[in-house]
Amino acid sequence: MKIDVNELDIKLKLDSLIESIENPKRESNWLEFEKGYVLSTDKYYIIYLSRVVKILQTKSSSVFVLGRDNEFVKFENKLLKLSNQSQYDVIIDKNTKDVYLANFTAENLFDIESTFAKKCNSSLNKILDSAIVTNFDNLKELSLMKRNSRYYINFKESRLKYIMDKQKMKQICTKFAINIKNNKIDTDDKISTNNFIKFLCNKGMVDPCDNSPVEVSNAKKWES
Repeated sequence: MKIDVNELDIKLKLDSLIESIENPKRESNWLEFEKGYVLSTDKYYIIYLSRVVKILQTKSSSVFVLGRDNEFVKFENKLLKLSNQSQYDVIIDKNTKDVYLANFTAENLFDIESTFAKKCNSSLNKILDSAIVTNFDNLKELSLMKRNSRYYINFKESRLKYIMDKQKMKQICTKFAINIKNNKIDTDDKISTNNFIKFLCNKGMVDPCDNSPVEVSNAKKWES
């Protein structure tokens, strides 16, 4: 998943990370590293957040290697464990500085989860001020769920203002299966609330073939 560095406000953290990669503390002992390493290619930094140093020998087991005389010798040292490339967590394009996350764990590298929470709460305050929903507490509870809170990074205030018009509200709610109660968005209803969140966060579009609402991962206007 490609992330928007500016939208997530992590440019300074990204620049600091790249600076650390390009100018590492070479006096550091890799045996002391708890987790994390970077593979540098011509085009990318490939970052792994898994544990690097693995001790295979324990009190109840030992590790042996084949010695020079074709005899097994007990191995006492630590090993550097490198995951295969299908297990990477983050990729950074050296030229464009584009960042790609492979999983939710990778968000910890930039503390993105806190950014999602801030963006979500800020957006919720705008919805609260609009007085457009029947049950704000229910909307907030569903919005702060991990998956939904990520949606709010694409929150469109223009969509909120658009749906505040009563006539337009009826049109949008009919298209996206959102209930209306007392001229407000029915956020007492869970399905309506989730559909309302998707609409506001640019995750809801209409299929042109059958005019039915669909969820999309990202939406932007075509270039003509």
